Amino acid sequence: MNIFIYKYLLGGVCILSLVACVTAAEHATQHNPAHSKTSTSISGKVSAPIEMKYTLDAKPELGKPLNIEIQFSTSQSSDQIKASIKPTTGLNLQTMQHDFILPLDKKGETTLIVIPLTPQEAGLNYLHIIARINIRGKSQAKAFSIPVTIGTATQPQKASNQKQ
Repeated sequence: MNIFIYKYLLGGVCILSLVACVTAAEHATQHNPAHSKTSTSISGKVSAPIEMKYTLDAKPELGKPLNIEIQFSTSQSSDQIKASIKPTTGLNLQTMQHDFILPLDKKGETTLIVIPLTPQEAGLNYLHIIARINIRGKSQAKAFSIPVTIGTATQPQKASNQKQ
């Protein structure tokens, strides 16, 4: 009977720890408009063991060039990460290169890549990225999306007769 109590107690502690981590991560990734440079880390969907960090070099403005600096990392033993980028229609890439082969250093991090683009449409736009890694001869992929808000993007309001 004591074993069951310890299992439930341990399970409760694990759940509380997970909730605390998720809450801290959500708080850390919220955009602070007071800063002109935004840096964020994204884990992406659960699949390939790849993490991504990115930084916007300035607050996105319509028609003004913007650089997004991206760095990938992994805890797995591999020699490179391959990345492909695709923007939504509101972002105009200022480079012809859409595919990157990024060698990993001993710490499992790639070199920094800089994606130059120019926002063309106000609102919420995205730079979509697919990162691939080979682990023990098997290719694994992970999708990421970097939100780029130009101007003031508003959430659609619910009609007054809809339930909240």
